[in-house]
Amino acid sequence: MAEKSINFGFDIVLGKHITHNVTSIEDLFLGIKDLYTDKFWDNPSHYKSNLVKIITRDLFIYANSYIDNGYKFNRDSIKNFDKYIYPIKLSADLENLTGLHAGLLGSQAVGQPFWKKLSFDVLKDLRNRKALLLLDYTMECFFRPEHHESLQVVLRQAKIPFESVMLLINGVNSAENYHEMFLHNKPLHQKKYYKIRDIAFTLEHSSYHYSYGLKKNVNTCLTIDKFLESKSIIRNDKFLMHCKGPKPHRLDILEFLYQNKYHKEGNYSLLINNSELYTLRTKKVNSQEIKYPNLFKIEKVPINLKQETFQPTDINAWDDSAWNSNALNVENPQPYLDSYFNICLETNNDFATLTEKIFKPIINFQPFILVTGSGGLKQLKDWGFKTFDGFIDESYDTVKDSIERKELIQTEIKKLCEMNISDLHEWYWKMEDILIHNHNHLLNFKDTDNLPSKKIFEELYEFTK
Repeated sequence: MAEKSINFGFDIVLGKHITHNVTSIEDLFLGIKDLYTDKFWDNPSHYKSNLVKIITRDLFIYANSYIDNGYKFNRDSIKNFDKYIYPIKLSADLENLTGLHAGLLGSQAVGQPFWKKLSFDVLKDLRNRKALLLLDYTMECFFRPEHHESLQVVLRQAKIPFESVMLLINGVNSAENYHEMFLHNKPLHQKKYYKIRDIAFTLEHSSYHYSYGLKKNVNTCLTIDKFLESKSIIRNDKFLMHCKGPKPHRLDILEFLYQNKYHKEGNYSLLINNSELYTLRTKKVNSQEIKYPNLFKIEKVPINLKQETFQPTDINAWDDSAWNSNALNVENPQPYLDSYFNICLETNNDFATLTEKIFKPIINFQPFILVTGSGGLKQLKDWGFKTFDGFIDESYDTVKDSIERKELIQTEIKKLCEMNISDLHEWYWKMEDILIHNHNHLLNFKDTDNLPSKKIFEELYEFTK
């Protein structure tokens, strides 16, 4: 079958270098100038954080994961296409998308909305439906209401029709969430909206990443043989819990563990820096109670995950490597082999999010309690994974109220933490078939016809063909 071509248009094409859209010539030359300064030679990361970000920061579609997907990506000047996709890679920080403050889109200047860096030709093509503005936010799993509001403001300022915009998110039910937030109480003639697509980037990436690691015999996850060899071995810990940062729904679970002394039953981490200590040490103010009384006196979070590669968990030993090492590709499978179930603290608790955090226990043969918005387990099942109803009361997944959902989750954690270790061992191995199915399904997901990315590529192809 012949490859289907999708045209991606760019403003600045210099030989083999195709520059990030919404980058001005001034920004480009500023980045190149950095290459020849003494600062670059003293600190090569300065080069990486400037020139490389400007010139080579690619979209999700150019990752190695998608080489064999049956699509060909034509990248060239907008002047060479009759119809094209105009991609913009968004930064993780989308506050003040209107340009009122800094930190919006890549190298964008302070105080300037992104559309003011679009050429007249691009704006004309977007207004005439000749171009599709593709906003790539696939590094994040949730687009907050204020982000939608800001985006709507700048699109109206630029007179870019909503129909000429597609927003990609590494999310779950993002379009439905948008409709619920903005459209449910509006008359039909006002229900215009841009295209919102969930690409499930971390699911597809995890499938490629772990498959490649096993193929190359790299220690990125447990093998089935290693899993089965542990059948007669009683494990040291009841649970495993990674906590990347001190978000309230995560601290609620950690507080619950400390309150009931369950933290002594498992293996966990909390990645936190000194500037975030206030989240643990909220003193009594205006007669309000301390939010986390059992975490209030903690001077250092115990370094329980001694074998984990994203150390340190010591709150006084913060550096960039500690944060970055909790990324998609960094893991040590041993703690999964030393524990029975996973308390998976996902990114968001208002809406369901499924990131690398859930695919790590899945690939490493762990049943899990999923701490996120309602519907997370349902989405996993829609993708073909099996969950653990009958072994874990999963009714919490249907509960939209976050407090009620948290209480149901805590009930299940309590039940499992209070089991003796031999009973927990027996409970765990009764799920052997489910755990193997999930492991294999994640490895093979990249080869299915149900990839969310393929549906999006087809939609982009239909626009540009």
